[in-house]
Amino acid sequence: MKKNTFKILFHIRGNYKNKEGKCPITIRIAVNGEYERINSTVAVEPELWDVKAMKAIGRSAKILEINKRLEDMRVVLKEHYYDILNRHGYVTAEMVKNAFTGVTVLYHIRCRTPRIVQCRE
Repeated sequence: MKKNTFKILFHIRGNYKNKEGKCPITIRIAVNGEYERINSTVAVEPELWDVKAMKAIGRSAKILEINKRLEDMRVVLKEHYYDILNRHGYVTAEMVKNAFTGVTVLYHIRCRTPRIVQCRE
C-alpha cells in the first residue's frame, strides 16, 4: 500500500493588503507533492503573523479568534482528507479542495462525463 503525504500550510499574501492594512491568509494543501491553494476568509496584520508556527501572535480576543478559525479549518480539511481516502482508496489535493469549498463532481448517467457543480446550502 502506497503511503500518502498530506500537509496543510497557512501563509499570508504579503503582497496584498486590504483597506484595513491586513493581509489575507491562504491555505495551501499538499497531497503527495501536488498542491492546491484556497483563499480563506481570514485576514491578519502582517506584523502579527508567525511564519514558522503558521498562526497569529498574541493573546487578544481577535488573535485568539483568528487562530481558532485556522485550527477549525485544519480539522475540517483533515476530516475531508480521511473521508475521501476511506471512500475512494486514493486522494488528491484537488479532491480535498473541492470537498472543502463545496464543489462536487456529478456524472451524467447517459454520457458519463464529469460536470462540476457548486453546492448551495
